[in-house]
Amino acid sequence: MTYSAKVKHLYVNRENFGMAYIPHYNTISKWRFADVAFLIFIGLLDLFWFQKIEPYQRQFTVNDITLSHPFATTQRVPAKTLGIVLILGPIFIMFALSMILTPNKRKAYVFYVSFIGFAIALATDLFITDVLKNWVGRQRPDFLARCVPDSSAKDDVLYFASDICTTDDHSTLMDGFRTTPSGHSIEHKITDIILSTSF
Repeated sequence: MTYSAKVKHLYVNRENFGMAYIPHYNTISKWRFADVAFLIFIGLLDLFWFQKIEPYQRQFTVNDITLSHPFATTQRVPAKTLGIVLILGPIFIMFALSMILTPNKRKAYVFYVSFIGFAIALATDLFITDVLKNWVGRQRPDFLARCVPDSSAKDDVLYFASDICTTDDHSTLMDGFRTTPSGHSIEHKITDIILSTSF
């Protein structure tokens, strides 16, 4: 092998980091298999780990009026409506734009890449939001209703949930420590950014 051939063989392109020598690299790169793998990884990590672990649990007082709101059994924005607005709506808009504005031979590919980008943005947002919620551990406004404090608890005394909460619904109680940052607000912002770049 000549010197120039050796240099060419060792050359690392900034666009592919030398991975062009991998078999079927062009197919892997074109269809964003690495992005799909990242999407699956971060989705599973969030779903089976960060949504299951217990968050940091701040102390609280039983007479804190900011935590004394009633627990709402019916949400103002149901999960079904939120899913339509945050997921199905943007996907439909991206599909329509791809079909209308893209040349015939690239319609499906442009929609596929747009969908993967949207899915990664949303999954990464959910992952970071759940990490921050567990780290901050701030109580929701209806925390005391979730906690059901023991009648012996005294005002103006700091307690941990394990000290005075009598509820048997542990998952609802732990979710009461996940108010910050607002998942709904961040998810809407991510959707707005993705759609604005699509347009």
